[in-house]
Amino acid sequence: ALNSTTKKKNSKKKNASGTFFQLYDLKKDHAEQNNLASTKSELVKELNTLLTEEMVDEPAGFANTYHDWKVKTKNGALHVAANWTDYIYENAEITYMEESGGPLSHWTAKIPQNGSAVANKKTEFLSLELKGRLSLKPGSTVVARNELRVTEGGELKMDGGTVESERWLENEKGGIISGHGKIKSELYNSGVMKLSTEKPLIVNGVVHLSGKLELDDSKHPFKEKKISVIQGKSISGKFENSYLQIQEKTYAIQYEKKEVYLVAK
Repeated sequence: ALNSTTKKKNSKKKNASGTFFQLYDLKKDHAEQNNLASTKSELVKELNTLLTEEMVDEPAGFANTYHDWKVKTKNGALHVAANWTDYIYENAEITYMEESGGPLSHWTAKIPQNGSAVANKKTEFLSLELKGRLSLKPGSTVVARNELRVTEGGELKMDGGTVESERWLENEKGGIISGHGKIKSELYNSGVMKLSTEKPLIVNGVVHLSGKLELDDSKHPFKEKKISVIQGKSISGKFENSYLQIQEKTYAIQYEKKEVYLVAK
């Protein structure tokens, strides 16, 4: 169990932000008498990151808000407020909270089926679900602090952009991740990855693979004997298919500790 409190007096050891952490092994220490925070600093850091990403340190009265992309908006800018629904929380005809505007870091957001959005600048969410399509232009960044999830029928088209998350990007069965770019989180794939033959997808975390590998159509003459398609911190698992065709030539899908690549047969 991890607790954190802010002390006015410097009677106990604090971290740099002035927060005093308490870590207890509740199986052995029911009375919470033995604070393990000073000896388990890495565990404290890991748990505090998870708590922070759940927004538990926000001031009283704070709440995550829920917003949907307006389906009629085709290829609209992701950061523009007019493309999103407002959030209204009410009960028994009493309105407790209203929020409008563009995406914020506490938004739980969804791009529904048949919706299509384009990211052309840095845009932050708490979480983002894709049932429609999101295209990331070069230089753009989409931050989904808890997770970015591509569900059945959804597509994340990288186009040279970046996805960041403290946890993961998950591509579920029936979803598609296409193109090339950077993923600054772990990656879980059970859907289709339709990747570039020109540049690899760079993943700063562990890559967990299943699902199927496909390639973007390559129209230029192709002579390479080896093509790198994914580079990650480490590679776990494999795609369901073992081979691909490029311009009537067969390539085998090969795996190394930190890379997935194709080799001409």
